[in-house]
Amino acid sequence: MRETQQLRLMQLASSSLPVGSFTWSQGLEWAVEIGWVTDTETFAQWQIQQMEQNFFSVDLPLLARLYHACELDDISTARRWTAYLLACRETRELREEERSRGAAFARLVVDWEPDCVQEWRAIFADSQLCGLAWLGVRWKIPLISLALSFGYSWIESAVMAGVKLVPFGQQAAQRLILLLCDRYAQGLDQALRRTGHAAQMDMVSRFDHPDPVSYTHLTLELDLTILKRKCKFKHFSHPKPIFRQIIVGSGIFIPLHTGWHTQIRMPSDSGAFRPCPVNTG
Repeated sequence: MRETQQLRLMQLASSSLPVGSFTWSQGLEWAVEIGWVTDTETFAQWQIQQMEQNFFSVDLPLLARLYHACELDDISTARRWTAYLLACRETRELREEERSRGAAFARLVVDWEPDCVQEWRAIFADSQLCGLAWLGVRWKIPLISLALSFGYSWIESAVMAGVKLVPFGQQAAQRLILLLCDRYAQGLDQALRRTGHAAQMDMVSRFDHPDPVSYTHLTLELDLTILKRKCKFKHFSHPKPIFRQIIVGSGIFIPLHTGWHTQIRMPSDSGAFRPCPVNTG
């Protein structure tokens, strides 16, 4: 890369880029509050899990697809992969986060490159990833360099959020950045090379491990509905079968149509879920 391209790449990685990265901490506040993240060690484990289940499985493979679509000026394909990315954000909270970053990044793209056509701008507003890929192509930044910049920006934002929330000091923060950068570099090339049906199945399989923190924020209204029904129906009965997954607190409640049998899947110490059946009927 030439000097101008390198400087623009640094700008994209800058923590001062106004896209709201520090506003969204991917559930870290709740993880700290309920005791999943208590120190630098558990924080590192938390971020590596986010990296492996999100960046390596979804974001980086889709960044590669979007980059190639932008190279071909293929708006239809870019729109399809952006919709796929939003579908991989399994809760409304995560989709709103994605769109918020996308809208902020779209404003930057329009300011930097005013000749960007409206069809592309509309896609950028749904996801920062597409706008980033388009800028990479426009500025002739190689995909691998763009992915490194994207990953570093995420790592730095996450660690700076941890400084305030966990908390830990600046020296510990720099050690964490080194650790997370090393892990990111190890998985980067393989993640970008994920193509074809197997890669798409990897993206789908992440729903076997949904984001527990996001799910605890998801259904407060459903929780209130359950409480109302509890007062109305003595035995939690309901005239029609119910197959919706309802989350209360930090457990996932699954009401079945044969009364209200509840299965609570509580997060274990490792962050995975462990089943704990309870009969409330």
